[in-house]
Amino acid sequence: MKISRCFVAAGVLALCAIISSAETSAFGDEPPRGQFDGNTDIGSPEMAGSASYDAARQEYVLAGSGIDMWGSHDQFHFLWKRMKGDFILRARFQFVTKGVEANRKVGWMIRSSLDVSAPYIDVAEHGDGHACLQYRRSQGTNTQDVLLPITDADVIQLERKGNTYVIAAAHSGEPFVSAQLSDLALLDSVYAGLFVCAHNGKVIEKAVFRDVCIIQPAKAASVP
Repeated sequence: MKISRCFVAAGVLALCAIISSAETSAFGDEPPRGQFDGNTDIGSPEMAGSASYDAARQEYVLAGSGIDMWGSHDQFHFLWKRMKGDFILRARFQFVTKGVEANRKVGWMIRSSLDVSAPYIDVAEHGDGHACLQYRRSQGTNTQDVLLPITDADVIQLERKGNTYVIAAAHSGEPFVSAQLSDLALLDSVYAGLFVCAHNGKVIEKAVFRDVCIIQPAKAASVP
C-alpha cells in the first residue's frame, strides 16, 4: 500500500492510502479506483464516461460528457466514495482535453444520492477558468451558485462541517480563496467524489487529478 503526498493542516488525519494496482477491486473485474468505491454516469449522458487510477503515478483520470450540472437535474461523470460525518476533500487537477465549451467543468462534489435531481454541493472550475460554489438545496429544485474571485486555479478543496460547507480554490503554493454555505441539510451518509462534465452531450472531456486527499478531522476531544 502506497501513501500519496498530501498537504495536511495540524489536527487532522489524512486518509490518503492508495490501493496498489495489484489489489482486487471491490467491484469484481472492474479496475481499482484508489480511495474511491465506484464511478457512474449521472443522468444518462448520451456518451459514457469513465474513470481510471494509475497507482504508480498516483493519478486519477476522469472522462465525462453530459449536457450540464444546473437547473433541476444533472448530467456528468462521477467518481465517488460513501462517507459520513465531517471531512475535507482536496486535489490538484488539470484538463487534458483542449475543450469545446467554456462551461465544461471539473471539481469535488458531495451528493445525497446518485439520483439525477439530488441535493448536492460542489466546488467547480470551468473551462474558461472561473471557479464557483454550486448547490441544490432540495430534491428537484434549481441549482444556485456563488462565484469565487479567482481564475485558473489548479487546487480545489471542499470541506464538510455538519450542515456548513466551505469551498476553496488556489494556485499551487498560494493561499486558498474560499466561500461558505450554511444550513445545507444533506444526508449524514453521502456520496463524495470527483466529477467531470463536458457541458455538451456530443463531447467527452477528460481531466487528471493528483495529490488527491480525503481528510477526516480529529474529534475535538482527541489528544495528540
